[in-house]
Amino acid sequence: MARKRAIVASTRTAPPPEPGAMELLLGWKAADDDKAAMGFSSAVANKAAPVVAEEPILYGEDRHLLTIAPTGAGKGRGVIIPNLLRFEGSVIVIDPKGETWHVTARRRREMGQQVLLLDPFQAVGKRTDSLNPFDLFDRPGALLDADAEMLASLLAGDAGFHKEPFWDNWGRSLMSGVIAAVAETSTPNERHFGRVRELLMSDDAVFNLHTLLENHEDLNRLSKQNISSFLPITEQTRSGILSTAQSYLKVVNSDSALRSLTRSTIDLDAVREGAPMTIYIIIPPDKLESHGALLRLWVGALMLTVMGRRRRPKRSTLFLLDECAQLGEFGPLRQSMTLLRGYGLQVWPFFQDLSQLQRLYPKDWRTIFNNAGVFQLFGVANHLMAKESSELIGDIDADTLRNMAPDRQIIARSGVKAVACRLPDYLEDAPFKGMFDQNPMFEEEPKPAPPKGKKPPEPGLF
Repeated sequence: MARKRAIVASTRTAPPPEPGAMELLLGWKAADDDKAAMGFSSAVANKAAPVVAEEPILYGEDRHLLTIAPTGAGKGRGVIIPNLLRFEGSVIVIDPKGETWHVTARRRREMGQQVLLLDPFQAVGKRTDSLNPFDLFDRPGALLDADAEMLASLLAGDAGFHKEPFWDNWGRSLMSGVIAAVAETSTPNERHFGRVRELLMSDDAVFNLHTLLENHEDLNRLSKQNISSFLPITEQTRSGILSTAQSYLKVVNSDSALRSLTRSTIDLDAVREGAPMTIYIIIPPDKLESHGALLRLWVGALMLTVMGRRRRPKRSTLFLLDECAQLGEFGPLRQSMTLLRGYGLQVWPFFQDLSQLQRLYPKDWRTIFNNAGVFQLFGVANHLMAKESSELIGDIDADTLRNMAPDRQIIARSGVKAVACRLPDYLEDAPFKGMFDQNPMFEEEPKPAPPKGKKPPEPGLF
């Protein structure tokens, strides 16, 4: 379905990466960190130790990563921002408050990246890019019925508007049929969720659907089947199904959200081909409950685009999924972490605790954990979290985890004994000097005291 799009395709050619720039920074390790990994607390191990240099722990494999750390433990300062300042592959990052964009966007441009910002509520400025998920239907190998069902699932999120799944099953069925019909029959300017809303949210929704079937005799099978099954149902039941489908569309009730879903300024073809780009997705915390579907639609569309690659690009695409639980039970994440490797797709989700992962993926959480090439843990808040994490890692006891200093973490790599080491700190570590911009949300960020017995990394140590 060829059509014109409001996109300026990226023509950027990033310079060759520096040595190690395609590897992810996990932490800083000193020689005596091995003692902490075997059960000695950091304070005891370092009490009388001489000052020793720290070396970076880098990860260059194509396997996925998984981080467990509670709110306020330093995921941005110690993990997400340091990697955006040095990793030269393409990145899609969930940035709820816009802090990461403020601190790292300039540096990403200096790397030769096209920097794009999905910020429908103007959390960081008046400018925002846009991404129409219906662009998925244009990609090579697109399947109208399967993609329509996926978009309906992303829009609806976790089933649970009703105690009985009957309503959600029918609501998704109707939604997928209408999405497929809009994708197939609408003009390029009307092929978006705004058109879906016009069909389903008006007082004449049933009449609109009758007319749609009558005017398009060659309509695709999914639309014909799902809409035709809905129309003859009794009025009371039909009204309940329609209300359920309409509840999914609350995300496009605001003009700002609808505009960001209408005409794309982000080129999915460039994403698929691995063009150097960084996309920041900003949905403020106070909007996540009402507009979480935006997050699911955008991350889902981008992830499905990368999954559709037929060859691996020179540079991988990294998904940094901060506050990953806000996506709900997310099919593309499950698929990528349990089934897919290669094609330059690397997913790094962040959960606040193990129970979030277990609740969202009760059947697959062990597979997700086992398929991660790196498991990262820090900010252990209590005995329960320490006990559960210790049982998962196997190499480190619960007391050691619970007594870790705030700047310490555990890194467990596949096939390698878990190590205790220091979290990076972009504000204090010399290699990041001059790379980052000020975080406007903090006039002056606190400076932690350097750990005893540790010599900070030198500039350019990467």
